[in-house]
Amino acid sequence: MRTLPRQTSKPGGIALSPGVLLLADRLFVGAALWQAMAATGAELVWRARCGRTAPKLPVEQVLADGSWLSHLRAAHGQRVRVRVVEYALADPGRRTTADRYRLVTTVLGPTQAPAAELAALYTERWEVETALAELKTTQRGPGRCLRSKTPDGVAQEVWAHLLVHYALRAVVHQAALDEDLDPDRLSFVRTLRVVKRKMSNYQLKRAQHRTWPQPTKPPAAAVSVLPPALPGHNTWHKLPKPLTGWHCA
Repeated sequence: MRTLPRQTSKPGGIALSPGVLLLADRLFVGAALWQAMAATGAELVWRARCGRTAPKLPVEQVLADGSWLSHLRAAHGQRVRVRVVEYALADPGRRTTADRYRLVTTVLGPTQAPAAELAALYTERWEVETALAELKTTQRGPGRCLRSKTPDGVAQEVWAHLLVHYALRAVVHQAALDEDLDPDRLSFVRTLRVVKRKMSNYQLKRAQHRTWPQPTKPPAAAVSVLPPALPGHNTWHKLPKPLTGWHCA
């Protein structure tokens, strides 16, 4: 993405660094919020809804890259100049039901930010939501709450989930490097299943090879070896208990 020049911010507005590009999901497009964010000095690229509930963005001028200039209706009949980029995304690896996307931006020149670059850039923004879904839904489990009942316990549990997610993503990254693939093309769900299966096998093997303390055997009975009796001599032996009486060999 090319570096974008800074706009002049209004008095009292929040000044952002030059070249900042602010991305936002749909349902945020509106003249009032749009003007407030543009006044900070950032360039805006926001997704807009398509279909019947979409904001009215009439085509005023079609540009060379397929985008067009339009406007948002503001208060008191004012018009806010914007540029609209509409595109379709053909990606069999992405689970989505949408087939058409629309972006609204303050960057009016197609040479400064071509439509294809803006579409590719906004696709990268989805990775934030993908990571949150991995952490909250796939890894923790849908509908599951944290078990801790104290603030310190909750903080500890959150850190544990973050560390596990980081470890799983490290596995994905290393696997992608080994196969010369984009890490985005590898499934987090399958990675989680593989790691769980490997951990289960490891714990099972560890349990099988674990050395348990052997039970102690009772001491063997003491045996006394007696010398043979000489011929013609009587030797008296006291029988061991529980036998009683005397025995003459």
